[in-house]
Amino acid sequence: MANVIVSPHYDDEFIGCYSQIISGKIDKVIVVTDGGKQFAYIDMEPDEYKNARKLETKKFCLDNNIKDSNIVYLNFPDGGLSNTDKLSIYLKLKKNVNKSDTLFIPDMWGSHPDHFITAGLCIFMPSKHKIMYSITRRLPTPYNKRIIKIDSDKKWSDFKKYYPTQFKRLKLSNFPFRDREEYLELS
Repeated sequence: MANVIVSPHYDDEFIGCYSQIISGKIDKVIVVTDGGKQFAYIDMEPDEYKNARKLETKKFCLDNNIKDSNIVYLNFPDGGLSNTDKLSIYLKLKKNVNKSDTLFIPDMWGSHPDHFITAGLCIFMPSKHKIMYSITRRLPTPYNKRIIKIDSDKKWSDFKKYYPTQFKRLKLSNFPFRDREEYLELS
């Protein structure tokens, strides 16, 4: 049995499940896309940018005791899941998830199609337990929602340390690192 985060993009695992990762509760991270869409925001070639983002996630995971062999990159096109065969995404995801795993999946209410598609496919994964995590918005408020208070200054500082390619872009967009993480128990 493992705790597995499915992250649509490099950095979503950090934004949505930071407290779970730094507390050592996560065993595996699966990143669905290749992280190549935002390269225009910084002075790098597209392939160099994709590799930099991959290495950022890898360093954060390794520094928080997630084994290299448990960091999985599916490499579907960033921003392109809506134009990608859903069965091929599902089968690659399924290959990396066991029935006994607890699966952390992105929320379905965000505005990014890659988040929505990833969440929709994960709902059908054969894992015993699914927990939806918030990336950019508040989750609905049913009885089974968990809120974890966090130090948003520390999270922002760690984000700057581990994800420099994304830090400037998110800072310019006034991205809200909230003082909480939200989780919704699905099963």
